[in-house]
Amino acid sequence: ERSEDIPRMPYTIFESILDFYKDVYNEIKSEVYCIVLWDKVKKDFIIHVPSQVVSGAAVKYERDPEIYSNINLIPYFETHSHNVMGAFFSGTDVQDEVAARYFGVFGKILDEVPHLAAKIAFNRQFKSLSYEDLFDTEVEKLHSDSDYSLDYNDYKHLIKENVVRVTSAYSSSTSTAVYPYKKNEFSKSTSEDLEYYSSHRSNNTYNDYDYYDELYSSKYV
Repeated sequence: ERSEDIPRMPYTIFESILDFYKDVYNEIKSEVYCIVLWDKVKKDFIIHVPSQVVSGAAVKYERDPEIYSNINLIPYFETHSHNVMGAFFSGTDVQDEVAARYFGVFGKILDEVPHLAAKIAFNRQFKSLSYEDLFDTEVEKLHSDSDYSLDYNDYKHLIKENVVRVTSAYSSSTSTAVYPYKKNEFSKSTSEDLEYYSSHRSNNTYNDYDYYDELYSSKYV
């Protein structure tokens, strides 16, 4: 269960991350990673963008020791983009995303209604979540001075391109939940014959161009 000390994230955090992912894709056509942390002292969320090497189908990020050694910062929501691909968790994600926190994948980010695949992980147990499980659609920010903005220009020096050629694709017919990025707008759609790049993750790396045959998807309505 969610700690009573930590509320759901304001919907503006979702919007800020989505806009950031769009800016990165529009500039360099790449995926990117960020993590939302809970500051126990300020009683507020902060969004951290680490140093990372990215491509159109992969992200490899570095853990900032100042962040992860700070006992007042709790890693809360770990997320990466699939840019214009669908949102899904790979079989490798299931094996590697075992820390006690929330995870999310943003997909179809340029669509009018982008996709979000989300889950909570604990001790190799997972539960799929909806947009409303994570985000409070009625709360813009927790405090008057809360700042959840992400300006790509501020992080451009941390995001390094690595050109990777996509060599394989995964095609599937499936139903997928679609969670919009605007407040109080919700819809559901069924996507037929979606082409997903198979996914692999290891050593702080999200790869969507590798060779996995099975696709684990936790997209819920």
